[in-house]
Amino acid sequence: MADYQDIKGLRVKYLSADPSNTAAGEVWYNSTTGTLRSRLVSEAWSSAAPMNTARRGLAGIGTQTASLGASGYIGPTTSYPNVTEEYNGSGWANSNNVGTARDMMAACGTQTAGLIAGGRNATTANGLSEEYNGSSWTEGSNLNTDRGGLLQNGAGTQTAGLAVGGFTGPSGTKSTATEEYGGTTWVTSPGSLTTGRSAGALFGIQTAAVAATGEAPPNSPAVEEYDGSTWTAGTVVPTPAATQECSSFGTATDGLMVGGTEEESLTLGYDGTTWTALPSLATGRYAAGAAGTTPAGILFAG
Repeated sequence: MADYQDIKGLRVKYLSADPSNTAAGEVWYNSTTGTLRSRLVSEAWSSAAPMNTARRGLAGIGTQTASLGASGYIGPTTSYPNVTEEYNGSGWANSNNVGTARDMMAACGTQTAGLIAGGRNATTANGLSEEYNGSSWTEGSNLNTDRGGLLQNGAGTQTAGLAVGGFTGPSGTKSTATEEYGGTTWVTSPGSLTTGRSAGALFGIQTAAVAATGEAPPNSPAVEEYDGSTWTAGTVVPTPAATQECSSFGTATDGLMVGGTEEESLTLGYDGTTWTALPSLATGRYAAGAAGTTPAGILFAG
């Protein structure tokens, strides 16, 4: 029978303690406990408590156990609730409303230091920015370019945020604009998206982000990576995952893209080079709020 070295081409490591950084499937021998150890990864979505107000296109901010969902859109009555809800890992509670109701906005940060910017109310795109301190919203400086349908669910923090893509004007012209927030003002980056798009995915941080898919039009499979100053082409999403109004979270080298208008149950992981199909959503959806990391993410509403 083949042993581990024959299968993997590697010898089993002898370690005095379990390592903190391991890859799925890795095997080692703990000499202190005298046991053969391995890392197994089980990936799946599970249901959680519903939000108090059903909506789509809402801001998603925070972590799996400390999330924030703000504003959004309710159809078919075409209303834009300014409701803010906080999640504590077990249930949702209403908080103070956002100042200007909108959907499909840039969003990033944490439950106690959140940021939203831009978005759409009816047919009007805006550049309004608001900051959340854990209980209330205050107005910040505006984007340089008014936009709706920005890439979601955002990248960065309240003091180092990103607003990317979207559409401008009543004609819905797709934008290539990238703006960075430093805590007081938005600055237009010299780096513009190669493919202008709206309603796509965005994940990472201000200096290392990934933009994926969205309406170009038509829906584009294009992926671009940002290093803090320029965008370069990344690995396109696999067919048929070119979609819009998908949700996302994670880092530029460990990110997740979820749902969308074309593939509502879609879950794709990105490691900075390759897209990998992961377990599908139990309830397919698009334009949902999302937050967290790939090991511990959350998707809500939509």
